Amino acid sequence: MVVRDKNAAKHFLDGAEWAEEEFLKNLWHSNTEKPEVGKKILVYTIDGYETITYVGEGEIDSGTNWMDIVSDMAIACWCYPEVLCPKKGGDSK
Repeated sequence: MVVRDKNAAKHFLDGAEWAEEEFLKNLWHSNTEKPEVGKKILVYTIDGYETITYVGEGEIDSGTNWMDIVSDMAIACWCYPEVLCPKKGGDSK
C-alpha cells in the first residue's frame, strides 16, 4: 500500500530551495574578505559583473590594498569562477 502525502510537492520544492541556498551560501564572499593572491575572481559591483585578478596588496601600485579596490570598484561581493563552472573529470585549474 502506498500512502501519498498531499503536501509532497510542497516538501519537494522546500527541499530544492534549501539545496539552492546551501549551494549559494558558500559561493559568494563578502567584500571584506580578501581573495587569494593571483587568483581570478568574479566581482559583483553596482555596474554588474566583472572578472579581475587580485594580485595582492602593494603589488598593483604602492599603497593599494583590497579595501581600496573594493571602494574604487564598488564591489559588493566576489567569488571564484571555477566554483561556478568546475571542469568535469579533473581539477578546475
